[in-house]
Amino acid sequence: MVEAPAAPVGGRRHWYAARVEHLGRRSGRAYATPVIAQALPGGFTIPLPYGTDVDWRRNLTAAGGGVLEVEGERHTISEPRVVESSAVLAELPTLWRWVSRIYRIQHWLTVSAEPARDASTYAVARAASLRTVGTTTGSPMSMPSPTSQDR
Repeated sequence: MVEAPAAPVGGRRHWYAARVEHLGRRSGRAYATPVIAQALPGGFTIPLPYGTDVDWRRNLTAAGGGVLEVEGERHTISEPRVVESSAVLAELPTLWRWVSRIYRIQHWLTVSAEPARDASTYAVARAASLRTVGTTTGSPMSMPSPTSQDR
């Protein structure tokens, strides 16, 4: 799996990948997945080269948001929505318009963003989950381990 080795360094300054932090749809377990994020006015857009049915995207959508760390800065993200490439291509840098065409990226995930107020990965993601999904509170230790469908 690609996400395991790159997750610890994703989002750091001077690193090409950002890191999206999200909660499992059923378990509530915190996950971190490296992604490529491009800034847009009011938020970010993330390419979906493997399609729209990837676990991290489904988790983010189910929770209504999470945390995105880009160049060492943390952002609380919300309003995730999948859009066609044509909806964001004009706003992307030339390199990304070219990459999107060459690799035939058909969809992007756009999110609204604001600076994160809480430094805790789990606290920000958990708060978004509680507001949106209405899950119960509890210690992360008491949560069941994820299944392959849960991620």
